[in-house]
Amino acid sequence: AGGYRPGWPEFFNALGTDYRDQGEGLRLNDYALVLQAAMAGEGVALVDLNLFREDLAAGRLVRPYPATLDEGYGYYLVTHPDSLSDTAIALFRTWLIEHFGPAREESPLPQTGG
Repeated sequence: AGGYRPGWPEFFNALGTDYRDQGEGLRLNDYALVLQAAMAGEGVALVDLNLFREDLAAGRLVRPYPATLDEGYGYYLVTHPDSLSDTAIALFRTWLIEHFGPAREESPLPQTGG
């Protein structure tokens, strides 16, 4: 499954800086490889802070900018409304919200057009 993931042009645009592709260097299309390279100190990656909060806290990833880019995309749990009365589903929903809900300490950048 794919999907839109904001990239460097959107990030630099939100910072108010022009993005100029230098056309040099290694580019990886596999998200797992991008993260491995960044954690090994071999590059820079745009990551979802909700998914990598522990890596940031442990110092495996470092944020060069305190602001975030909020493009309005997110993750969704889709279930039948009647299923919310199921204890297991309700607990799983609560766990998802606690672990992947909005991080209140973040300072989002202004949204880009789209």
